[in-house]
Amino acid sequence: MRLFSHHQTNITYEITNALPPIERSEPRLLAHILTLYAMYRNGIYETRINKPLDPDIAVFKPRFNFNYTNNSNTANNNLYHYASYIGLDAMQELFKEEGGQCCVAYKKSKTNKKTAVGFLVFYEKEIDAKKIVYISHVSVGEMHKGIGTKLIQSVIKNYPENTRFYLCARKRNEEGLACYEKLGFTYDPTYIEKFGYKPEYFVGMTHTSCLEELNKIKSNLEEHTPNQSDVSYFSTSFR
Repeated sequence: MRLFSHHQTNITYEITNALPPIERSEPRLLAHILTLYAMYRNGIYETRINKPLDPDIAVFKPRFNFNYTNNSNTANNNLYHYASYIGLDAMQELFKEEGGQCCVAYKKSKTNKKTAVGFLVFYEKEIDAKKIVYISHVSVGEMHKGIGTKLIQSVIKNYPENTRFYLCARKRNEEGLACYEKLGFTYDPTYIEKFGYKPEYFVGMTHTSCLEELNKIKSNLEEHTPNQSDVSYFSTSFR
């Protein structure tokens, strides 16, 4: 694993080179998955709740045969079901044996208790004989605090210069798109459909890292050698 921290915060960014095996301490694993799932689901739901729904979201709920016994607005909200499904799908994809890797942002309390406040899932892919790092999911529990930016920078720093990164984002995710642009990503529709997204609703973005950028990130994110408590915490959290 690699461990980074930002100089002015108590948040660390932890990257594992491979997903830990799901073998032991199942309750711990379940609790961690649910924490990340809820964070991802709520992030999708809350950023979309006051905006018009894209047609693919609006027709999402009828695909399921839910029989509700109450009139809860949440239970009958198709955006909530969409967010729930995507959140669960993200967690399932996270633990598939497809070479997935994860960067998790942890906030430490005064008692050294660690709480996940963001995560990013990425894959090393080879498409059309070109190697890329595909960022498949980014989610933060605390908005407007630079956590998403630091997650992406941690992953960029994890690779040498001239590494190409690719991600897909919903067209109406204005805040996310603005963040990616500030990080140097530019629009590129090349791989949208290859990753299973519809170009009418999503945009593709790409970025190739450079030495100047890596040095700038290095000045803001300090790398540490994980101590035993970091390693054991991460292992038991996922197992």
